[in-house]
Amino acid sequence: MKKIYRLSFGVCGIVFLILTGCRQETLPISGGQEDYISFKTPVLDVQTDTRSTTKNALEVGDQFGVLGYCVPYLLGTTNLNYNSATSFWGIKYYLCPPSVFYNTPVTIGDDNCFYDSPKMWYREGYGLDGKPNPTVGADAEQYRYTFFAYYPYKETDPVFTLDTPEDASVAGAPKFTFTMPQEGDNIEKELDYTNTPDAMFGVLQNQQKSQGSLTFTFSHLLTALGFEVNNFSERELKIHRVALKGTFHKQITLDFSKTGSLDNVTFPETTYTGTYILYDEKDHNNEPLSLSVPQEGVDRTTTGLLPKGDTGEGEHILLISGENPYLGTNVRVYIDYTFGDDPKVTDREGIGSPMTFHPTPGTKYTAQLNFVGNAFVLQFIVDKNEMWEDGKSDDSDIIFE
Repeated sequence: MKKIYRLSFGVCGIVFLILTGCRQETLPISGGQEDYISFKTPVLDVQTDTRSTTKNALEVGDQFGVLGYCVPYLLGTTNLNYNSATSFWGIKYYLCPPSVFYNTPVTIGDDNCFYDSPKMWYREGYGLDGKPNPTVGADAEQYRYTFFAYYPYKETDPVFTLDTPEDASVAGAPKFTFTMPQEGDNIEKELDYTNTPDAMFGVLQNQQKSQGSLTFTFSHLLTALGFEVNNFSERELKIHRVALKGTFHKQITLDFSKTGSLDNVTFPETTYTGTYILYDEKDHNNEPLSLSVPQEGVDRTTTGLLPKGDTGEGEHILLISGENPYLGTNVRVYIDYTFGDDPKVTDREGIGSPMTFHPTPGTKYTAQLNFVGNAFVLQFIVDKNEMWEDGKSDDSDIIFE
């Protein structure tokens, strides 16, 4: 099954951003405010309820990285060909170096965004630095620019790496790799889901100065998976521990270099192994989650979304949804529970995902562990009120007697 990664392309109105509430950049030599390349705060593809693991909007102080292209080289040389700067990206991408921006961090301010050493749009007789450049032609207002952005930008311990081009002088569309920050090769190693950023990406193609400030629309790269335990039975159910264990995908590579567009998403054979703790009574004064018998007229009692964050709100684990196997290998839910007066069941193994469950990047799911009669039924449901992007729920259940 082919994974579909959708990146939206959009432009917003003109707003000048060099000044922010907390910082002022030194402007280059000449030109008015409209002559500077500026950014508005990116928007997210689909709005969601705010969680600490999934973002509703970028916040003040957040940073995203940018690459910017415009003027291609003359074929077979490293001489800039300003006569071809008006060409569309699909024609010139393989000859263009990222000379406008190269891994430039852009910071969200109180009202707008800012970055160091502001660049200018090309103008007749002037370069990106605002200094005279007689090779920039009279058609400079018609030059077409293409920009790539990724979130988060991290100078220390980066999660995005730029595989190509190697520097701002090398021509070609980019190839990025996102790497999960988790490490581990032991199934019992506890993994911290809060370390995973809500990785996002955006592209703006064929932009012109007349369109004003740049607004990226970011798409989410990861799948969000939450859990809940529901008691449909006629006996009390106590949940002592719930964990997700397995070997998970670690990297996604986004390759624009072959056609200039994202037509190749791959998953390198890198993994990490360990355990995500969804609930453990040891962290709650040895108090289990008690699910009483549903009252008349109510079909279930529930734990609500797991894991719980610091505020007690349910959250999601962010995972790479790769190729089959989609979340990784030997990924299983394990549960410790007591059902009625029966002896405690420890580390119940084998509650895995249905073979027909194909998680989609940018979609939130809830894995429901439903206790019906004397069996657990595992069902994956799209969080329809909290979707990043359109997705389909899985119609299949798995029953564990």
